[in-house]
Amino acid sequence: MSANVSREESMQAMAVNAGARLDRLPISKFHWRVLGLIAGGMFLDAFEIYLAGGVLGALVKSGWSDMARNAQFISTTFAGMVVGAWVAGILGDRYGRRFSYQANLLIFGLASFAAAAAPSMTWLIAARFVMGLGLGAEIVVGYVTMTEFVPPQQRAKWGAGLSALTNTALFVSSFVGFLIIPTAGWRWMFVIVGVGALFVWYLRKAMPESPRKRTLFPPLRRYPRRIRLPNGRFWRCFRRSWLPAPSWAAWCWWRLIL
Repeated sequence: MSANVSREESMQAMAVNAGARLDRLPISKFHWRVLGLIAGGMFLDAFEIYLAGGVLGALVKSGWSDMARNAQFISTTFAGMVVGAWVAGILGDRYGRRFSYQANLLIFGLASFAAAAAPSMTWLIAARFVMGLGLGAEIVVGYVTMTEFVPPQQRAKWGAGLSALTNTALFVSSFVGFLIIPTAGWRWMFVIVGVGALFVWYLRKAMPESPRKRTLFPPLRRYPRRIRLPNGRFWRCFRRSWLPAPSWAAWCWWRLIL
């Protein structure tokens, strides 16, 4: 009991020390780099949302869609964003901010390519829901990650700057749609977002995890175990230290199914 208490107290002390250290750091190139990487993903997030107006107009004009299906497209987008924002908060606290913002960027980036290749409006709406999962998650994780790196005295200014950079996507998306949709077609709007998302995803791989998250939620200890499969082979599983023994086997089989 005393060991657990002392471990929790040491974790809290580490969290306080890391947070205090971050709060005392002056603004440097590192902060600007973090801002650029986060703003790049959130800019593409907003670009993806705002391109809907031009794309849906082109779809109606070409006979590919109608007003009812356009409404489904928009509703599906925001339904996915609600789910994505909720799940991103859970995954961000559980597995880290870095895992969450990399996953959501990859989701709406790949879904954008799927939308560009959609053979019908039904498939486009389905791809749009998957996009929404990543779009909603990006907004939540982006602002949280930014505030965890920036000192408290600077957070309002940097949050406003991040919001301003994100919302410039409204003008850029409209202008790009004005140039691209009449000449190359609406599909290229999704291709642009997909390429940009994968590019930012690659750049973000070098972005560190938030030190506040590392100290508040340290990596879990893992114990290797093996499970005999029906075919006689063994599958290697890791027991999480926070799982009681009866539920460990169920967790391993669940991981095997996934």
